[in-house]
Amino acid sequence: MQKNSKILFIFTQSYPFDYAAERTFIEPELDYLVKYFDQIIIFPLCTKGIQYKYLSQIHIETLISDKIKKSNKLVWIFNINFFKDIIKKPWVLFKKQKLKESIAFFGAADIIKKILVNYIKTSRIDIINLLCYSFWNDHSTYGLSLIKKHYFPNLKIISRAHGFDLYEERRDGYIPAIKETLKWLDRLYLACEYSKKYIEEKYPAYKEKFYVSQIGIKDHEIITCSSNDGSIRIVSCSAINNIKRVDLIFSGLKVFALENKDINIEWHHLGDGEERNNLEEKIKQKPNNLKIFIHGNLTNDEVFLFYQKNKLDIFITTSSSEGGSPISLKEALSCGIPIIGTNVGGISEIVNSKTGFLLSKDPAPQEICHAISSLLSDKEKYQTIRNNCRKLFKEQFDSSIVSKKFAQDLREICLN
Repeated sequence: MQKNSKILFIFTQSYPFDYAAERTFIEPELDYLVKYFDQIIIFPLCTKGIQYKYLSQIHIETLISDKIKKSNKLVWIFNINFFKDIIKKPWVLFKKQKLKESIAFFGAADIIKKILVNYIKTSRIDIINLLCYSFWNDHSTYGLSLIKKHYFPNLKIISRAHGFDLYEERRDGYIPAIKETLKWLDRLYLACEYSKKYIEEKYPAYKEKFYVSQIGIKDHEIITCSSNDGSIRIVSCSAINNIKRVDLIFSGLKVFALENKDINIEWHHLGDGEERNNLEEKIKQKPNNLKIFIHGNLTNDEVFLFYQKNKLDIFITTSSSEGGSPISLKEALSCGIPIIGTNVGGISEIVNSKTGFLLSKDPAPQEICHAISSLLSDKEKYQTIRNNCRKLFKEQFDSSIVSKKFAQDLREICLN
């Protein structure tokens, strides 16, 4: 390592491998991080799946993933930090799945600690010039906190937090060692104001460490056209599962179609999941003027190609929970597509009367029907909304702004 080089360690679930589907979130940041750091080393914790091409300035180090893969998982149960945590929350012992998660968490964190301490020492890295960045607030972040606590007190650590690694309610009220992790973190970046408020209320002692930094996306410079043939075309993009409630979109569209039998309606859903069979069974009862296309999982490039080639009037999400501001909504904004969305997580920071229609948290199908009618009732207002969507994207979610600002922030942390 060159003397005084500013070094960034990034910890991912699997990127640049596709197992954890992080590419859409991480690559826009990397485009700017390489401009602000002399060396970037990514440590994926899992190397399953296809390996994407990545920037030539970045080095991929698989020491941690290799060790986790080969490790005897049975010995993880004897981890001292696991026992310390269980003493505080003994009920975890009686929840088989939570117990397994906890053992794996502390076992993996211990491996991260040991390998990184050795890596830093043998590489002769000056801690003053090193910043560690975990994309998830998980065992990587906790492993780094152990290094800071026991070996390198001047180590600088920052992390993002999204959903499963933030909201304890999603994890049966238990995220291992979260308070201990926050104690040693320098900063925790949240995906939206809603998330920041949540964790501030949970852990007010660490309030000064919490910042909002949106996940930016690249501007593909695609403006989707609206329909001009009298038809209405709806699009949605998400997993098909109980949280995303894609069947609720169908229920709303069914009501709208029955109330507007003279209008042809198309609904395109991009995504797949464990509830697909149930959804396909329900849509057999669709009205004749409603055509439905379930496209399955698409790559990010394929999603934008779809937006480029098709006329689309409204994007809909009826999710029951969101960790932050969904990427799929930002993608729709970037193409100028008005959005109808439920008032959960950070959706209200994107969707309002200027960009679409904000539904209640648990809307009835009739409310979705009303939202569609309301958006399309005034052509001039509708066109203004389309323009507003594009404007909001450029101001708040374009990676050329938000990812650049995030990279600059990380550089400043490393320098100080």
